[in-house]
This record gives sequence, structure tokens and C-alpha cells, in this order.
Amino acid sequence: MKTPQFLRRLLSLPAYMDKNSDAYAVAERYLRLLYPGVLAQDELDAALEESISEVESEYEEAGRQIDVEDYVELEETIDVRVLMPLGATIGL
Repeated sequence: MKTPQFLRRLLSLPAYMDKNSDAYAVAERYLRLLYPGVLAQDELDAALEESISEVESEYEEAGRQIDVEDYVELEETIDVRVLMPLGATIGL
């Protein structure tokens, strides 16, 4: 899907860099509507990284070492079928 021109203009505004601005709020709302999976994945990745750093810091404060990668499986394959415009389906 091509990003609509009004949304591209919003994303290019200097005000978009300020998370407290109206331009940022409007652009994020439309991004979530148009690309829900992409933004959700970004939020999940950020939350996961934050959780990993919290656990590592807790263990360091207690004087212990932990390798979170031994306990967290970050990759999972999910089969997806996509309906193409002409009615064919493809597997990804």
C-alpha cells in the first residue's frame, strides 16, 4: 500500500519529531489504522528489549550474571496466506 500524500506530509513536518505535538498524534493514529501489524511489531520489539534490560539489571544488582538469550526465543515462523487482487492465494 502506498502511503497517502497527506500522511507523508505529516511525517515530514518538523512537528512530527515532537511526540507531544498534534502532528505526531494525528500521524500515529493514521499509521496505526493503515499499517497495524508494522507498528504493533515495533511496540512488541521495544517492550521485549526493555524487559530484557530490566531483568539483566536486576540480576546485576544482585551480583549474579544471566544470559537472557538462553531463556528467550525471539524467532518464530508463522505461515501466512495472502489473497492477491486477482483472487489467487500465495503462501509467505
